[in-house]
Amino acid sequence: MKYIGKIRNLPPGKTYGFIQNQADGKDYFFHSSELRGIWHVLRVGDDVQFELGEKDGRVQANCVEVMVANVKGRAPRLVGPYAGPDFGLSDQERARSLNEVARWKLEAKLDDIRRIFLRSQS
Repeated sequence: MKYIGKIRNLPPGKTYGFIQNQADGKDYFFHSSELRGIWHVLRVGDDVQFELGEKDGRVQANCVEVMVANVKGRAPRLVGPYAGPDFGLSDQERARSLNEVARWKLEAKLDDIRRIFLRSQS
């Protein structure tokens, strides 16, 4: 059965978090390996869809899917020095994530250069 919830907590530097279920208000643990998407764009408060399952005798969230409207055009949240296979990303997802980071950094630098140029013209 699919449930709807919100990301409640994402400890910095970790590859797990907690989802608050809308149906019962309880928090459920999830690992990034259960996320169907890119870990780096996930934020506290994002709406997600998930299933509940049992692992090691504890109920936890499985098959976690981020609701697409939440993350469109959002810069990735950097978890470590790089987005490697230890974050559960495929090579293609990792390359896309790194390219997005590089593009946002370049856009920020270009914005700074434009501001400096416009100030010098005034």
